[in-house]
Amino acid sequence: MKKYFCCTRPGLLLCLLLLPVWLHTAQAAPFKPGPFVNKKEDYQRLLGLTAGVGRINTDEHAQGNSVYLNAYLFWFNLSAEYQDYDDRTITNTYTGIGLGRYLQIQYGYGDEGYLIRARSEFEVVGRFTVFIARERYRDKPLFDNTSVGIGYNF
Repeated sequence: MKKYFCCTRPGLLLCLLLLPVWLHTAQAAPFKPGPFVNKKEDYQRLLGLTAGVGRINTDEHAQGNSVYLNAYLFWFNLSAEYQDYDDRTITNTYTGIGLGRYLQIQYGYGDEGYLIRARSEFEVVGRFTVFIARERYRDKPLFDNTSVGIGYNF
């Protein structure tokens, strides 16, 4: 039986973690300003470029490190990531849709074929962010992974 992202523990955890951020962002969207919305600040959260490093754990218990660059413009995003494991390296590029950096669904291609990724970033201190991502490879499920890391938003 095939596992789907939403039915796995990491997928469910990611969905639950994103719910408060999604609701807050939807209320503070720059397209519908209210009395407590700073328009400039809201636009900055939906436009940007983030670079960072992360730690990857595959479903097959392999671990590695990653370096990424993620650009987002309102509903559209682009990303590139280099993943380094003990026995291999993988370079992936992604394009997707979402809401700024808060929730991104990306389709990608890399050294190991096509994949889909769900990704989210949260602000922690100033311009520093924490991200969590889940990747599912179409033809090679042994490369499916979950990654977390830190970055800086430019």
